[in-house]
Amino acid sequence: MEAKLNQNIQKMMTHVGANGVCVADINGLPMISKGNLDSRIAASSTLMMSDARNFSNSTKNENPIITLHSTNGSKLTIVNKLGETVTLHSK
Repeated sequence: MEAKLNQNIQKMMTHVGANGVCVADINGLPMISKGNLDSRIAASSTLMMSDARNFSNSTKNENPIITLHSTNGSKLTIVNKLGETVTLHSK
């Protein structure tokens, strides 16, 4: 499973152009972190996703997509699929 996760992370960084990727499990614990994203972002990304679900009245099958933009042009995108929260950083 870890090899497949590493392959998917590499694809995101290569094809999507992400500068950093962090994947957290359902409890907010980091599973993997690559590039310029520190694994410490895992817990806060998972918490933001949980709050976004509450704000948007989403069902369990609907997951919001969170995008944070910075004044320096960088962007964080946070998505959740099957209990894993993925945070992408791009500039």
